[in-house]
Amino acid sequence: MKRQSVRVELFPLKKEEIPAYLDDKGVLVNDYFKIYLAHSAYQVVEEQQECLVEIVSLADMGFDREATAPQIEERAVEMGYQLPPAHLGVYLRLALLEQEVSQDAILSQGKSPDGAICLLSPQLEEEFTFPRSVYLRKVDQDLWLRAARFDDEYAFPLTTLFAFVTKNANEFVEGSEP
Repeated sequence: MKRQSVRVELFPLKKEEIPAYLDDKGVLVNDYFKIYLAHSAYQVVEEQQECLVEIVSLADMGFDREATAPQIEERAVEMGYQLPPAHLGVYLRLALLEQEVSQDAILSQGKSPDGAICLLSPQLEEEFTFPRSVYLRKVDQDLWLRAARFDDEYAFPLTTLFAFVTKNANEFVEGSEP
């Protein structure tokens, strides 16, 4: 997948509405996502807004080998990206209903899944037992929004895709292309 920019519409959804809304759109979630969503630090969207998201690989970010989450987060900030808020995964999944099918159909294998788009949001909790972030994946014809656990030592493969916020809709300059 090439570097991609996506305009994402965010709108108010209560936590308890999110699972049913995703289900209505044909999006599957794992148990870790349900735990992630239930955390008190997970903030919902209060008002309608838009943001621009850039999807990039580690190679696009200038890495020449695998990298850890702290290294990726630091490089993203250096490049002018913002770490995505925890709730962005829901809306990015809805914006990307057409995603490339993963070549590896195995779920929960303890490594970064092939074809997944990862969102490195600020951690909701420091404990390894709690899911750290979410990722989007298409397996067969099923769209997934999954949460995952990993520590600061986990090295993401060079081909891993990440989604970062580039700007909020309020920052758009009238007449300019995002």
